Amino acid sequence: MRYIVILFFTLLLMSNKCSKENTVEEVNIAELELQIKVRWSKAYELQNKNKINSAIFWWGFFLGADLPLDAKDRIIQWEEETVILLDIGEMGFSKKALKAFDHILEVLRKSEEYQKMGSIDLGRLVVLTLNSSWHYYEITAMPKQLLDFTSQYHFSEETVILPKGSSCISSKDRYFKFLDGDKATLAFISAEGDERTRENFADAEEFEVYDLMDNGQFRFAVYDYKGKLKAFADNKFTRAGKPSKCLWCHETSMQSLFCAPLELKENLGAGFLSLKKFDSLKVIKGEQLEAIRTVRDIQSDFDFKRKELHYLLELVYISFLEPSAERLALEWNMPLADVRFLVKDLPHHEHEEFAYLGDTLYERKDVDLLSPYGVIR
Repeated sequence: MRYIVILFFTLLLMSNKCSKENTVEEVNIAELELQIKVRWSKAYELQNKNKINSAIFWWGFFLGADLPLDAKDRIIQWEEETVILLDIGEMGFSKKALKAFDHILEVLRKSEEYQKMGSIDLGRLVVLTLNSSWHYYEITAMPKQLLDFTSQYHFSEETVILPKGSSCISSKDRYFKFLDGDKATLAFISAEGDERTRENFADAEEFEVYDLMDNGQFRFAVYDYKGKLKAFADNKFTRAGKPSKCLWCHETSMQSLFCAPLELKENLGAGFLSLKKFDSLKVIKGEQLEAIRTVRDIQSDFDFKRKELHYLLELVYISFLEPSAERLALEWNMPLADVRFLVKDLPHHEHEEFAYLGDTLYERKDVDLLSPYGVIR
């Protein structure tokens, strides 16, 4: 058993410290070290290099990368059967994002895993960036205060109210604000709270927001009642969780209220919006998003039309967080029999959605304690 380096906010704090010392404009991109070797630990039979390439593009897209035309071969270079030289500097990220990546990659390259294996597991890279709320916020330049977020837009004075039971996620009435007539971009606020929220939107106990990044992808955040960024939503209001979890349902559009029971589908009386009307809004149906992407004429190697392929990225981090012994053997470069011996007493389960990942899966928090090298998490 080897030690574990607990990362938590270390990388973010390093980036914040640097941002106080240097403005984004002062950053010399040429001085940043933006390449890192990542390794693919095959997790299921049909996973292959092409699917990993697509997963990496979805990862970059969700974090705000433009993914310029004809840059694919510069971004992803397969050096070995399972090892990629990944050049994040070629992915079309903003200067602020690249500065954040510079710090993150520096820490990863210094890790015992990288020193011993010569690379970082792709799943770990995804989890420490996209799935880490604070790193996600830093890379995507999410404002740290709700006021700074809302001041970028002109939201309608009207509050749209949907009743308890209309959402699969929220356990209470939901209060929404959309942009007031601005068809050039998208932004949205959802407030969670009690009756006070109906009287005064600003009295909500929690706010979930999204807007549209330059690359045409949604950006998500959660703010507390004081308007400060928080890592995840409070489960007493909603099961939304972390911003990365929002991508499960809102990776390419908002969602209609498909969970709402029939009795809520009609007009609900004063104060509530008809759920049929809500579902008919162009912003909900995705028509406005498609129109914006067309107007922006985004030139990218990313294929917006292949929306279903986002699951390839999800399988990368799901199989990392819930690995099989076979995946761990590849990840640790260890005989399968030895891995099975190490994990024989650990609790295990089968994934309820992706059964082909294996019927004996473990929790990452448990297996990292058995890793043959120190890891960052």
